[in-house]
Amino acid sequence: MAAAGAGAGAARLAELSAKPLGAAKPLSLGSLRGKVLLVVNVASL
Repeated sequence: MAAAGAGAGAARLAELSAKPLGAAKPLSLGSLRGKVLLVVNVASL
């Protein structure tokens, strides 16, 4: 699940963690392997 031309150091999605809204600790995205996810990039310049 990498974009074409992604750098060699790009992390796989399953290797990342995210802090869910209202949660105290991060959630490993690897624990969601096999499930359908909607990932929204809200970054801006």
